[in-house]
Amino acid sequence: MMNLFYELERMKHLMNSLLDTPFFWEEARQSRLSYANIYENENGYMIQMLAPGVKKEGVEIHYENEVLTITLKTPEEEKNVQWIRRERLKPIESRSYRLSAEVDPAKIEAKLVDGILLVFLPKREKKEPKKIEVKVK
Repeated sequence: MMNLFYELERMKHLMNSLLDTPFFWEEARQSRLSYANIYENENGYMIQMLAPGVKKEGVEIHYENEVLTITLKTPEEEKNVQWIRRERLKPIESRSYRLSAEVDPAKIEAKLVDGILLVFLPKREKKEPKKIEVKVK
């Protein structure tokens, strides 16, 4: 008769050993997971995106039809090297975000600070509804 707890423990051990293999981590590294944080405050939205090795010239940001697209291009890597270990992820190449209509596209700002791209998306000023007086004749 099969011992259920033994089999569950054995499966857990097998999964843990799979996660510890270099093959798994290499696959995860190459999948280019996008590393971006997005938060909101009363003034607008902030996107913080990892951009290691990216220069100002390698950043393109476009806004059209309420979609913000960020493209990062890294300089060409050396061709005549054999990598022994590569732990630093290559930044994502392009990422798009659908934005709220409350973003003011004319005031979007971006800066690159210590390998992190910061994109500030300010909210439009809220206009108070106009009250219309009804006249009686």
